[in-house]
Amino acid sequence: MSDAVTIGICTKDRWDDLGATLEHVRSRLPGVKIIVIDDGSSAPMPEPVHAALDGTDFVNDGRNRGYIERRNQIASLVKTEFYLSLDDDSYIVDGSLDEAVAFAHSMPDLLCLGFPVVNSSGMSEVPALDRPRPVRHFIGCAHLMRVDRFRELGGYRAELVHQGEEAEIAARGFNKGLSCWQFPGVTVLHNYSLIARNWDRMDFYGARNRYLWNDWFAPVSLRTSRQFRLLSERIVLVARTRRTGHIRGWLAGRRTARDLRRFRTPFSSETFSRWNSLPTW
Repeated sequence: MSDAVTIGICTKDRWDDLGATLEHVRSRLPGVKIIVIDDGSSAPMPEPVHAALDGTDFVNDGRNRGYIERRNQIASLVKTEFYLSLDDDSYIVDGSLDEAVAFAHSMPDLLCLGFPVVNSSGMSEVPALDRPRPVRHFIGCAHLMRVDRFRELGGYRAELVHQGEEAEIAARGFNKGLSCWQFPGVTVLHNYSLIARNWDRMDFYGARNRYLWNDWFAPVSLRTSRQFRLLSERIVLVARTRRTGHIRGWLAGRRTARDLRRFRTPFSSETFSRWNSLPTW
């Protein structure tokens, strides 16, 4: 297994989280290659984290490029068949990665294998399915990616800037006959650190990039209705949260979509129906 998988982690200003994650990863997955990329941290690295990084491939060019571009960078550096993507505050706590790799090898059209995720309170962020099943997409802190297919698809769209890249590349792959699955035999713990999280930015890009997903993939006959349904959802969220990023993001998506029409590869009605019949993740 260690010859088939490289672990990739992006981090920024969360040194304590990174140190704890590396400790857990090494304890559970000894011998697996690890790549860590720092996305322009401003806080100095504590000495214990320096020690924890020993034996990893650590990349720090001092710039802030965002996690989408950094995950593309990790994929460009990986020399193994699979890339196990973890956040700097997530790690495997149960199950066998060897079994996950064996399952991935058994799926000839696989793009990505996602895992159930629990948080530090024991609540499910991604509930475990009853058995391995195809799903629509995956989340960044807990998946095993087929690197060659990721590269063939061109990687994540940097134009998304922040959030939504997993759902976008999964849809692109689905249009080409590739599949994402959940493998419930491995569980990932996500400690979900609040450090460096910007809720306005997350609201904004969440709405913007959902608009772009609809523009790129929704069947032409449904494109407009889905955009206004998204607007209705975001108005409700503004009323609940008093955060205007939901609406500003929708408007930004509408403007940005005009310049990115080259990415339109809409699902057929039949393909869209199959996509919607799948569990989210």
